[in-house]
Amino acid sequence: MLLFSPRKMPGLLDTTKFRRLVIVAIPFAALMDGFGSRLVQRFAISTPFSLTMLTWPSPRQRALTQMLAIANPPNDQRPLPQSEKLVREIAPRFQPAISLSGVNATKAKALACMGQCRILHFGVHGKAYDSNGLASYLLLGGNTEEDRQLTAAEISERPLVADLAVLMACETLKGEKRGGEGLMGVAWAFRAAGCPAVLASQWEVDEGSSVSLMRSFYTDLRRPGVRKDEALRKAMLSVMKENGRQSPYYWSGFQLMGITTPVFKADPMKN
Repeated sequence: MLLFSPRKMPGLLDTTKFRRLVIVAIPFAALMDGFGSRLVQRFAISTPFSLTMLTWPSPRQRALTQMLAIANPPNDQRPLPQSEKLVREIAPRFQPAISLSGVNATKAKALACMGQCRILHFGVHGKAYDSNGLASYLLLGGNTEEDRQLTAAEISERPLVADLAVLMACETLKGEKRGGEGLMGVAWAFRAAGCPAVLASQWEVDEGSSVSLMRSFYTDLRRPGVRKDEALRKAMLSVMKENGRQSPYYWSGFQLMGITTPVFKADPMKN
């Protein structure tokens, strides 16, 4: 790739000068640089949502609850037992937290809780539409099809105080191309609702490796002073070392968009 060739751009990947890259493209984490390394092995990587969204405000109200974790609602799609197990594991680490899994993971309960939580985690199925991005949805529990589909339109109209939304549904970065707005879909909707950072998927991700990646991601994210992009970088490197998961398919499917500052700030008195 000429952009990262040592002959063409010898100073671009100088780690003594730069610590992270912010790139409007996907999936850069898996690309090889001119030195034979994956970019994620050298940099923490994130992307902005779009040019216009760079100027959108972030929430100023304080969250009452640290985490809303939702997983494996009953519906006509493949069950996600590993995602449910992950939710039961991570929610106790972010107290006070709200955990909704199985029959409790309904759209109605999600809407009732979303506006008060600092971290929003969805381990569910989803659907993206490139012709009508606002009709894209996360599939939750409910009695009817309308009751189960949490659409991008509904999310965008829900004021949020969250610092981060994590979408473990497949293809949540996809949507409708809309000029300077980028891809209008579920990830876009969370930013439109006020959430400054979204971790979402670029393709139909593998549940097992995704759970492994998220487990590592949350372990670092909860540490004061750890940036979101650095937590994702370490999680990708961790999965990359697992047996049979060296392929980028298993670890590069998620992308962090938006503000990468730590969710939990370091205590300056401890430095």
